[in-house]
Amino acid sequence: MAKTKKQRSRQKYNYSKNRKRQWKKSKKKAKIGNKSIEAAWDERKSVSQNLRDMGLSHDVNKTIPLPKTRDIMPKVYQLKDEEMETDAPLKKSKRRKKLHVMKQLEMEANTPQEGTPRLSSEMVRYCTYMMDKHGED
Repeated sequence: MAKTKKQRSRQKYNYSKNRKRQWKKSKKKAKIGNKSIEAAWDERKSVSQNLRDMGLSHDVNKTIPLPKTRDIMPKVYQLKDEEMETDAPLKKSKRRKKLHVMKQLEMEANTPQEGTPRLSSEMVRYCTYMMDKHGED
């Protein structure tokens, strides 16, 4: 496929950008919406390690894998596959888990919340005025 002239030309250095400010911004700590997760967060660990220690999932596909077709196939065909597979022993982690974070998140999710209107207050006032004036037509 053909490229435009702009796509073919090489990039020019942007002198108006402040590189020092961009670097500091990239190194800044990310904001986490939940206080319990933020309190248990360890800066030295990766995102997946932090979430694993808290009992949360980083990748749902790895946490809850879909069954493969060979698992669904009859036992006759599985005999050949079992000879080829080698089961590696699972590693036991000696890390202290932060399961209190998961329990606190579950408690927050189970608390009932008041339903907030999805319309602005002015729109709600206008709708109630029209319903009072015209009825429920």
